[in-house]
Parts: sequence; C-alpha cells; structure tokens
Amino acid sequence: MPVSSGPVTGQWGGQHIGMTATPVAVSFDFDCAAGRIDSPLVPGPDGRFNAPGVYFPGHGGPERVDEIPRAIPAVYAGAFAGDRLNLSIDLNLGERIGPFDLRRGAEPQVFRCL
Repeated sequence: MPVSSGPVTGQWGGQHIGMTATPVAVSFDFDCAAGRIDSPLVPGPDGRFNAPGVYFPGHGGPERVDEIPRAIPAVYAGAFAGDRLNLSIDLNLGERIGPFDLRRGAEPQVFRCL
C-alpha cells in the first residue's frame, strides 16, 4: 500500500542510505556516493514506483574544487509499504545497487569516503 496518494516527502533512512524527498525532487546519500531523481516520487496504487535519475559514485580522498562529479544514468525502483521503502538502483552500466530498506523518519546510517 502506498504512503500517500501524492508525492512522497520527508526524510527516510536505513543502513548505507539516506533519502530526502520533496514535492519536486529526491536526493540520496549512500556510502561514498550520492544520487538524485529530478521529479517528485509518486508511487502507483500498489505502492510501486520506477523513476529515472542519476547516480554519483564517490571516491576516497578529498574532492577537488574544480572536480565535476561523474553522473551515471540510473533507474530507481521500489515499493512502499506504510512507512517502509524497499529500493534498488539499476545503473546503465548493467549493475544493480541494493536492495536497501528505508524507514520514514529514521536516521541514515551512511559512511563517508576517506
């Protein structure tokens, strides 16, 4: 069952992931990576969604001031069940990241690259 009939909003967290959803876009923090969906996240009547976005892999060490992050096209897919979300990300490189289990209002448990 979907969280609501409109766009999903709020802070969501889980092991190795954090998600911030607004009525216009969604941002993700992963261990040593980030991601973005440039549209609202609106699940279907069954709670499922499939949305195009980008994935930004990180790297160890400091980021240079002039560094342009590598953006990999990705498809974010998942299913909501109440205040829970199961999420996977398919990169256009043929790689799947996840699954991740998130909960609305939970603190993200993300490790930063060193």
